[in-house]
Amino acid sequence: NMFLVNHSPVLNIGLLGRPSNWGFILFGKEHGFSWWWFLRLFLLFFSALELISIFTNGNKMLSLVGAIWITFSPANQWWYSHQIVDIFYSINISIISLYYFFINRVLMKRLVFSLLFFIFLLCYFSSLYPPVQVPFGYLGIIFSIYIFIKARAKVSIKAKDLLIISGLVVGVLIVAGYMIYASRDAIAIINNTVYPGKRFVTGGGYSLSWIN
Repeated sequence: NMFLVNHSPVLNIGLLGRPSNWGFILFGKEHGFSWWWFLRLFLLFFSALELISIFTNGNKMLSLVGAIWITFSPANQWWYSHQIVDIFYSINISIISLYYFFINRVLMKRLVFSLLFFIFLLCYFSSLYPPVQVPFGYLGIIFSIYIFIKARAKVSIKAKDLLIISGLVVGVLIVAGYMIYASRDAIAIINNTVYPGKRFVTGGGYSLSWIN
């Protein structure tokens, strides 16, 4: 089941949530790999830049430092070919799209941000790596609440806006649920392996002195 391998291009509905793999379909494997490698770096850096800019009310220096810090952090660079990077930028872009969907009243822009929200929320759910997805999911909910409050201070958010977002979330869950269901046999096999299936870590047991 190649869908579970995040960087493998699979031509099915799940490809909607894998923008880094679109290059393989559009340009072939040589240019597709270049697309995959550099698009992820581009999305990670600029999504961090924009998200921090929203949180800091447009502070360019803090946004730039934060984007560099996040993009070139040891964790992201070490796991760059892993779906962890996809989880990072997808949750960032989902929150950014949500914010700009709420504060814009131009129909075309709202459609664009709705589409981005759908694509990258699907990217988040289809990047199957629960140890990172779960904590980032909690963080994403907290950030989304903050974004909603921030947007509501600027414009009047209508009930239909919430219905549209709810509909998009339901659509994402249906597509992601279908892909996970279609991969259930492979997931069951993985869950019955010694690693990673049987590994269970609750954290703790570390000292702050280890940071040195």
